[in-house]
Amino acid sequence: MRPPAWTGRSRGSAWGHRFLFAWLRRFGLEATYLFIDLFILPYYLLFAPSARRASIQWMEAVHGPASAPQRLRWIWRHLRAFAHSLVDQMMVIAGRADAFTLEHPGAETLRGAYAEGRGLLLLSGHVGARAVAGELLRGIKLNLAVFENEAPAIRRAWAAGRADQPAPRVLGISADPLSGLKLLRALKAGEAVAILADRALGDTLEIPFMGRPCRFPRGPFLLALLARAPVVCAFSARRGRRSLIFEAKRAPEVSYLPEDKEESMRSLARWYVAELEDFARAHPEQWFNLYDFWA
Repeated sequence: MRPPAWTGRSRGSAWGHRFLFAWLRRFGLEATYLFIDLFILPYYLLFAPSARRASIQWMEAVHGPASAPQRLRWIWRHLRAFAHSLVDQMMVIAGRADAFTLEHPGAETLRGAYAEGRGLLLLSGHVGARAVAGELLRGIKLNLAVFENEAPAIRRAWAAGRADQPAPRVLGISADPLSGLKLLRALKAGEAVAILADRALGDTLEIPFMGRPCRFPRGPFLLALLARAPVVCAFSARRGRRSLIFEAKRAPEVSYLPEDKEESMRSLARWYVAELEDFARAHPEQWFNLYDFWA
């Protein structure tokens, strides 16, 4: 039985996010990790069969077939890494990035692209602690492009985190191509737009990933061509108990001629997918697309 395809809605509730923020503030980082390990992870191991199947599917795509005990270890470590990454992001949003050692070899690439004044399209994915990048984007007018049904929860998370730091503007998008116009306006105004380009809703492109055909959203790559803004691919991951790494690479220039539009989009998408695959292979337990990614 295959894991179900992603529906555009993530697990979790507003109450759950508020509770974890409150617990984190009251008891600290290590106590929050322990609470998750003792109470939340066992629930997901028992009552989230689709996440378990997707975890095994991903780990076997990286490492090959495994025995039942090895699969169980993979699932535990994978789901644990996912849960801990959410806590790490909450810690950063709450203004406590100093709790981690952060390596950011790509930060200057990102800032240099933004300094050109043509806007910045920041492509990322569901890998690692994405909010880590927020601390590296001070002084950059940032817009987060998220699916409409997830936008309220993300706004609440930022609002619950801290009041002393301006939150990024959250722009809800949908499968409707016209919803991307707000992103285009932001880029044309010289602002930065961050978008997760590894979950497909609406019109898609088929690009090989981990040796198998896979669907990726067409929208981010069409947006890049229309805006003619610099494109930077950025990912983050945990390295050790309290160490995080942020990497960013600038995309090669593509043709903006109308007759080359389709191939230019595919070229940019292939570049992004290759970067995503390289990073995910290097940090397999930081891969958080816990559904049938190849459906």
